[in-house]
Amino acid sequence: MGDKIFEQCPRYLKCSVNNCPLSIDYPNLSVAPNDPEKKCGVAKTIRVRIGSQTTLKYGGLTRGEYNAKERWDALPETEKEAMRQRMIKMREKAQTFK
Repeated sequence: MGDKIFEQCPRYLKCSVNNCPLSIDYPNLSVAPNDPEKKCGVAKTIRVRIGSQTTLKYGGLTRGEYNAKERWDALPETEKEAMRQRMIKMREKAQTFK
């Protein structure tokens, strides 16, 4: 399984992403300028589930997703809760516009 973890991806047989987040070489692979699929389109939850079965550097996340997770994990719980409450209010406000 180890170096072929990307074969567990539901899009494996049809995918042409060169710099796959499920590859052990991610993010060090190149992306061809004419490549029709420049980035992975598989849902983050699926990539994380597959990535959790091995020791991928970013656990199936893209570099940006991983960095955002690291920043979130470093926040104090009080700040996380305040951000959650702001998001709840934003969603409630958005519902009133529908």
